[in-house]
Amino acid sequence: MKGKLLSLLVMITSAAGSFSQAPLQWTFHQLDTDKEYELGEKGSVQEALFKNKVLPDPFYGLNESKYLWIEQEDWIFETQFLISEADLHNDFIDLHFENIDTYATVFINDHEVGKTASAFIPYRFSIKKLLKEGTNTIKLHFVSPVNYHKEAYQELKVKFPAPNDVHDSVRVSSMTRKPQFQFGWDWSLRMNTIGLNAPAFIEMYNVNKVEQASVQTLEITENAADLLLNVILAYSPNQEISIQNQFIHPYKTEVDGNVVRFHFKIENPQLYWPFGVGQQQLYEGELKVYEGTTQVGDQPDFYFGISTKKIVQQADQYGTSFEIHWNNERIFCKGGDYVPQDVFLSTVDEQRMASLIDACVAANFNMIRIWGGGYYLPDFFYRYCAKKGILIWQDFMFACALYPADDAFLSLVKNELDYQIPRISAHPNIALFNGNNEVMVAGKYWGFKQQYNIDNQTQEQFDENYKKLFQTLMPAAVKQWTTVPFEHTSPLSHWGKDEWYKHGTQHYWGVWHGSDPIEAFAKKSGRFNAEYGFQSFPEYSTLLKVSEKKDWNLESEVIKQHQKSYVGNAMILKQTEKLFGKPKNFEDFIYLSQLTQAEAVGLAIASHRLQYPRCAGTLYWQINDCWPVSSWSGIDYYGNWKALHYRVKNDFEQLALLRNLEGNSFRYWLFSEYKENIPVEVRYKIYDLKGRKIHTKELLTSLASYEKKEIMLPSRLKKRKAYLINFEWTVGGKQHYRSFIHNEHFFKRDKSVVEVESVEFVEQGIAAVRLRVKNVAAYVWITSENGTIHLRENFLHLLPGIQTVLMEFTGTLPAKEEVIIKKL
Repeated sequence: MKGKLLSLLVMITSAAGSFSQAPLQWTFHQLDTDKEYELGEKGSVQEALFKNKVLPDPFYGLNESKYLWIEQEDWIFETQFLISEADLHNDFIDLHFENIDTYATVFINDHEVGKTASAFIPYRFSIKKLLKEGTNTIKLHFVSPVNYHKEAYQELKVKFPAPNDVHDSVRVSSMTRKPQFQFGWDWSLRMNTIGLNAPAFIEMYNVNKVEQASVQTLEITENAADLLLNVILAYSPNQEISIQNQFIHPYKTEVDGNVVRFHFKIENPQLYWPFGVGQQQLYEGELKVYEGTTQVGDQPDFYFGISTKKIVQQADQYGTSFEIHWNNERIFCKGGDYVPQDVFLSTVDEQRMASLIDACVAANFNMIRIWGGGYYLPDFFYRYCAKKGILIWQDFMFACALYPADDAFLSLVKNELDYQIPRISAHPNIALFNGNNEVMVAGKYWGFKQQYNIDNQTQEQFDENYKKLFQTLMPAAVKQWTTVPFEHTSPLSHWGKDEWYKHGTQHYWGVWHGSDPIEAFAKKSGRFNAEYGFQSFPEYSTLLKVSEKKDWNLESEVIKQHQKSYVGNAMILKQTEKLFGKPKNFEDFIYLSQLTQAEAVGLAIASHRLQYPRCAGTLYWQINDCWPVSSWSGIDYYGNWKALHYRVKNDFEQLALLRNLEGNSFRYWLFSEYKENIPVEVRYKIYDLKGRKIHTKELLTSLASYEKKEIMLPSRLKKRKAYLINFEWTVGGKQHYRSFIHNEHFFKRDKSVVEVESVEFVEQGIAAVRLRVKNVAAYVWITSENGTIHLRENFLHLLPGIQTVLMEFTGTLPAKEEVIIKKL
């Protein structure tokens, strides 16, 4: 042991009689070297080498390549801890890893106690017999994730297709149980981390231990709910297990090894509903678990919700439906696809998760899809979403590749499922488990047979692997633990043929990866759209953190390094020029790329919503980023909203005013998702591009649930090429606003002028920006190069005159010279 005493024993006692240390503190070094570095309680080798100033910022410039060697090496983590004589009298002393990444041999006082092989399950090692009074040591020997599988990979007659694994020769991502995006993706750099994504602890206890507790809804009748509490213990009990909770009074108990199931009822239950449909009723109260008369578990923050959920797929007049039914009511799902918020998973803390979820709530989401190439989120994420009414579509962690199904691999995945399914399904907002992302369509349509020289016998083996893993193992595991529905893959149908849009889930990539025009987003809709999108560049402040302005051109190696899609910047430029003309400079290109992305996704969302009930969901790709990059995200790595997120906020309103492209013209619709009939008062004003009012109208109407009504514009306006429409509507006493430039193609960019007159302090963190506007100004983007300002509404259409806009700021009040204005 080279290091100093890093971890002193700090005892934390619970009512259940268990003890744990403070998080262990680690040092690390490369195998066969002497140079030692501080890690702290968690983190990866890559992250720590940056923090220790051994390597530069991996996100900056071309620095990504300076990290690639790390995953090829073995690394040693070490720590020390104190054990007293009294500690040794505990019946159980364990070393607990919540998230270890990934292949490590664990030594206590130089004795091997076990190995780890998955980043998706916790590991607990019994270490009491190896401990001594005084100082004890822990060593973790991490093996390179590439080298761990290298020999087996090279022996394969046909390699497992994994097109997103960007290693030049050894592509083993399919063989690992670690986040797949770490091997490279078309929005992520390759950062194959090694280390601890969560703290490790020494835990001591004299009684059994509760690992998990979750409630499942079995049935809801008119006056009662039949429920099941699953309690998972560390060990099979020797005495009767009982529980204490203000809501749970079991009438039947079943014991199956270390799992105890309590059946109970709640009379006149208050149901849990998603946002926009009903209340998020939660039953919250301490849960105590006893073995005999001894308390073995205490969960002060225990909670559950009561709801039924199912997937409805049936033949209908349109093809084959795919609908989420919640408490026996069909709902329309609105949201996006979540990717990991950082390549360094240990840095994604509760504040960052909450901030992103709050942004989704602000944009009127009712669902987030956890994408299958990332990782399973901590309980905080699911619970925070539950309180906000956001449903979770949970992928299992398999994506865009073909996978093995040998006994060892299936056993490892079974352990993963047996941990993650009961843990995640404990949260009442889990809408479905999905077996994988695009594995089935990849095997069928991505040309693997030719690319990887797959013969018929091998193809049959790959097909059998799929059945074993996704259609046998997974549905059985889900059924074992929960009533949450399961589907084996997404999408269930492909894009490219008219028939494919009629059945099941759809990932539409005909514009980005195909040759469809951007207008196809409004015309090609699946029954449930689980992926579709378009890329844009992040804002100026984000690019300035990873590049210099001298690099701001599309031929720059730095800009290319921060674009991982093979279609990439050429596609952005092509569609941007088509919609808005040639950018004046690179800053203008950034701005117009965001408008293009927002228009593309907005075309899709309006079409999807207005096609209800044929279409039952719209989840765009993607919500967020894992590093500063040009991508499909609506919110960049630093949390800045792109034009897309502002657009989605309006497009997802519960009673929305939508613009839909039908044929070659736009039409305007009111669309309501309120459960009850809603009276609506609508007013709109139309202006020419000099800001002169040319038409006004008021109307009073009402909309039933999921009803749409068209707002007819005067036929005489057809003679005008472009004009501004300001809509205002009132629902339940609350006013809503939305503006459109009708026919942006004919908008003359240089006719308007927007100048910042002043920035005035309003209150802490809030300022008023006074703008002088000449002529109608379209898509006015208010931003800065330092990333310190945020507007709740942005990319605005402004009338001539003095306009005042409120903005949020951090730090000191921005000077007016710091405020950047972009416009059409």
